[in-house]
Amino acid sequence: MAELLIEDRLALFLQAEASMVMAWGEWDCGLRIANWLVERTGIPDPAAHLRGRYHDQASCEALIGSPYPLVIARLIRGAGLKRTSAPKAGDPAVIRQPGGAPIAAIRTAHGWTIPAAKGLIRVPADARVMMAWGVDDARRD
Repeated sequence: MAELLIEDRLALFLQAEASMVMAWGEWDCGLRIANWLVERTGIPDPAAHLRGRYHDQASCEALIGSPYPLVIARLIRGAGLKRTSAPKAGDPAVIRQPGGAPIAAIRTAHGWTIPAAKGLIRVPADARVMMAWGVDDARRD
């Protein structure tokens, strides 16, 4: 069977996320990035040590010892991804969400997706990107 194209794999992944309910430490913006990296690259879960160990942003930051955007950066760097200035479909990033707070997002062909209370929100492609990484650079152990 032929391997699915990145766009197809991403579409299936996002479709599965559409019914997810936001829960810190279970399904949040950082853990969904980890889920995507496992799905896309087959690497071991870069967030296994975090799952179920925090219940809000403050407890996440206390567990890691860093402000939230740096928590996401550590998670992604730990998976072996390299920074990119030209993110493409499937690439994770920390963007400024509507309202200005940083959040982890996944690039799609038409913009970004971020978690909502339930499911996903689409964010326009021109959202301010604070940091982005190329998913194709992930190490495959």
